[in-house]
Order: sequence, then structure tokens, then C-alpha cells
Amino acid sequence: MRDNQTIRPVSLPITGWCTRRGATLRGPYPANQISRYVLLGRIRETDELRPDGGSWKPLSDYPELVPEVMKLPPAKENLRKLREARVQADERRPGDRRDRNRAVAPQVKERRSGGERRGPESVEALRSRVQQYRTAPVTSFWRMLYRYPLMIGLLVVLGLLFS
Repeated sequence: MRDNQTIRPVSLPITGWCTRRGATLRGPYPANQISRYVLLGRIRETDELRPDGGSWKPLSDYPELVPEVMKLPPAKENLRKLREARVQADERRPGDRRDRNRAVAPQVKERRSGGERRGPESVEALRSRVQQYRTAPVTSFWRMLYRYPLMIGLLVVLGLLFS
């Protein structure tokens, strides 16, 4: 190394964030998922975050992780935008997921509390989720084909037999 060169620390990009609420640690998550969780209320202002290799700090110390729609003043139009952003970011399907999977082992049923943990949702939010679910049937069809490659193979074999 020459005398006129200095060693500069290299800052690596943050690859993951961990969250802490009380004694519960979760993560690492990518920054975009942290922002989505903040938008959906899964990460609260009182929760602490830590980037890879960093120290624990409150969410308010990382304003870049708070979605822009949450920073708008609380006007009627801005609240509507916030509701729409939350509905769009929510990956849950409408209805009770316990009704979708009827083949649950008795041991699993015994461990479940059976109580409803979800809070009430507005009619508008439910309507938006149902509409969002109904407008995406193509993706569920392709997911099914992805999950069942044997079915695709069978269809190809049948196609070859009948051609």
C-alpha cells in the first residue's frame, strides 16, 4: 500500500431487518416487507428494528421504512388512499381460512383455541378483498399447475395418446 492511500470503510447494503416487540424477535426481513408490515399494522411505532449488524432503534429512527401514504396529513382523501393501500398490500383471502382446510388432524384441532382473533373490518375493506380475490382466478389456476406437476405430465401423455 502506498503512503498517499487511505483505507476507507466499505458500507455494505442492508440485506435484512429484524424486529423486536418485547421479548419476541422476528426476521430478518427485506426492507420492502418491513414497509408492508408497517402499512398493515403488523409492525407498530413502539416496535424496535435492527438492520443487519446494527443496533436496536425504534421505527421512528428509520423514516425510509414508513410508506409515503402513511406520512400524508389526515385528510379524508388521504385516509381513503391509506385504506386502499392497505387492502392492496394485504395478501389474505376473504373468509375464514379454517373453513378452507377441512382435513385437519385431531391433535391440531385440540391445540387451537377456537376463539376469533381478528378484529372487525369495515364493509368497504371486506368488499375490496372479495373483489381482489375474484379478479385473480388466473393466478390460482397457474399456482395449481405449479403445485401439481404430475397432473401436467398426465395431460401431456393423454394428449400424445389422442393425437
